[in-house]
Amino acid sequence: MSVHLPLRAMRQAGQLDHETMTLLLTIGLIEEDARFGLVFEAAQGTPGQHRPTIALLCAWWRDAVDSGAVRGRLRRLQELGLVQAVNPDAPRMEWALQTPGAVWDALRGDASGTPARGRATGGRGAAQCIPTILAAGA
Repeated sequence: MSVHLPLRAMRQAGQLDHETMTLLLTIGLIEEDARFGLVFEAAQGTPGQHRPTIALLCAWWRDAVDSGAVRGRLRRLQELGLVQAVNPDAPRMEWALQTPGAVWDALRGDASGTPARGRATGGRGAAQCIPTILAAGA
């Protein structure tokens, strides 16, 4: 008997490496426990900013030379509709990132395919990846 694992399905469908998956899960931590917002706020030194910014993620994941690979991984997640900026008018390094509600729900294994009440779907890109995440899980 094969068990459907939504994170594995997304990793395979999006051809995402381990580091990209850890970025995705870090961005979504606040969806599981709001106390992670305090961690992000403290680490960034930005009062009221409870979501991780590109600058913070680059600081945490960069290699010894630069953060170009981290930026590329974040860009890939955005292209797939798995993350989005909540403040796209800010300078790019200050973009606070979130996982669209419907995507996070699907990654958690919620087979309804619709976001919880009050959650943004994240637009067309997010809507396209949800069937992949839910495939064989319903």
